[in-house]
Amino acid sequence: MQVRIVSTLALAVFALLLASCAEDHSAESDSAPSAPDLSQSLGFDPAELDEALHPGDDFFAYVNGKWVAENEIPADRSRY
Repeated sequence: MQVRIVSTLALAVFALLLASCAEDHSAESDSAPSAPDLSQSLGFDPAELDEALHPGDDFFAYVNGKWVAENEIPADRSRY
């Protein structure tokens, strides 16, 4: 009797897990997929890269150069 309850409970948990993992295709359209927005999918904005520098010469300046030039650290702080 106890084995039957445990197996029924395990089956119910498995069914709930399976149902929660199922993909919802109702919101998808039938049109062809569009090109992804790179600024959202990559996690950074490629326009922020300093194209004047070569990444192999100074990678920190290539990636952060524009931000460092536009954001001054206040004189009363050692870091910001």
